[in-house]
Amino acid sequence: MVASIRSFSILLNVHDCQISLDFYQRVLGLTLTESWADQGRVRWCSLDCAGVTLMLNEHRASGTLRHLGSDHQDCVLYLSVANLSEMRLHLMAEGFAVTHPQPQEYGLLQCSVVDPDGYEIALTEPLSVTNQ
Repeated sequence: MVASIRSFSILLNVHDCQISLDFYQRVLGLTLTESWADQGRVRWCSLDCAGVTLMLNEHRASGTLRHLGSDHQDCVLYLSVANLSEMRLHLMAEGFAVTHPQPQEYGLLQCSVVDPDGYEIALTEPLSVTNQ
């Protein structure tokens, strides 16, 4: 028998935790649950997104820290939203470039935005919602 998993968390290594925290908390509406500060700056934080934990970890020059590549295209965060059109307009009003929504063969209407560190975020809603 496999041990049951109690939670699932994602950790993103970021360049500036405070900028990323602002994006995920203020712009996308995630809830801050924990944070750690050093020298008056947030360096790590944990946010809740519909029961999934997103941790943001700021990198500084140290051999003990995880490698931070210059490109984050190997990871895509998928966020299912209640109203894709509203979310897209909100992000554009905040100054973010958002792709035009496209129907996907797997039944979702999807557009994308890039967070302050270059991570792609796919915003989706079921195609059935847009066809009603």
